[in-house]
Amino acid sequence: MNGLDEQALKYLEMNGPMSVKDLYEGLRIVNPSISEAEVVDIAFRLAENDKAKLEDTPTGGRSFAEYLKLLDRNIWLYVLLALSFLTSLAIYVLPSEFEVLRWVLGGIFVLLFPGYAGVQVLFPESNGMSLIERLALSVALSMAFVPLVGFLLNYTPWGIALNPVIISLVLLTLGLSAIALYRRYKAHLNR
Repeated sequence: MNGLDEQALKYLEMNGPMSVKDLYEGLRIVNPSISEAEVVDIAFRLAENDKAKLEDTPTGGRSFAEYLKLLDRNIWLYVLLALSFLTSLAIYVLPSEFEVLRWVLGGIFVLLFPGYAGVQVLFPESNGMSLIERLALSVALSMAFVPLVGFLLNYTPWGIALNPVIISLVLLTLGLSAIALYRRYKAHLNR
């Protein structure tokens, strides 16, 4: 087995069953010059050596549960959820000696997370946007979302206080992330 075969096998082991096109997209990240024909050859070699199994599947051929297991496509979701949870945990659990950490995590949460989830909703595929462009747009969207949440909370019985603000921003981030995940899944099926 050559180096590309080993990379393909490692990628398949990490991400589970996938189409040859998805394998091509994954290998192309590490090897930009690889062609689709080379990936097809790799897939056939792996099948001949009983390292992989080839199946005919209908277009899409991937359930939502299988799509969630694709780490390379959904790492943004898992990182966003983990950091949201850690930020909430830091705000409520850490003692006052860690106030600086609470401020830093809270600031990143407020200035980035709702907007990043919104960017994922608006642009489910990369569309040529770099990470820097996505982050800049995320900050801008967060600066629009957070005051809107505060404005709406002002007219509720809870008002603008720590608990309602955190709960509202976490729910907004989770809701936008769920919509973004669904849109990305649909875009993935239509490829």
